[in-house]
Amino acid sequence: MITIIIPTLNEENCLPKLLECIRSQTYKNYEVIVADASSKDKTREIAKKFGCKVVKSGGLPGIGRNNGAKAAKGNILFFIDADVEFGNNFLKNCVEEFNSRKLDIAGLYIHPQGNNIFDKIFLGVFNFWTFSTQLFYPNASGSGIMCKKWIHEKANGFDEKIRFS
Repeated sequence: MITIIIPTLNEENCLPKLLECIRSQTYKNYEVIVADASSKDKTREIAKKFGCKVVKSGGLPGIGRNNGAKAAKGNILFFIDADVEFGNNFLKNCVEEFNSRKLDIAGLYIHPQGNNIFDKIFLGVFNFWTFSTQLFYPNASGSGIMCKKWIHEKANGFDEKIRFS
């Protein structure tokens, strides 16, 4: 099983789109945990409406990711930001690739949702840098990291002082 962990803070506009994407997946062996940092909007209510488990995050994304991981039942953790969207076969393809390549951890390439040229250039450079440095400086954006639960535990989770990504 995959546990999808979403750190949130006032994500009532983005979260429903992501949760609809998750609900529409052809791969169904998952649970969703929303680690909320005391949102002042309807984020928590939306998460509960979609059947998500809601845990307190305590603030920064790393704290939320770690608190979500503590509550996870799955042996694969998928950390994703609330403003992400993807197609119906996304989880199926991710799990197949993850298992066929016998990976313990993986990051995702990021593609902009709109047509802003600056977003395309920035994310293109970021994706190229992530790919080209993976053998000597492995890293991934916080908007999409998949790992086996034991790896997360062995690494003592995310650095909770990091504010971004």
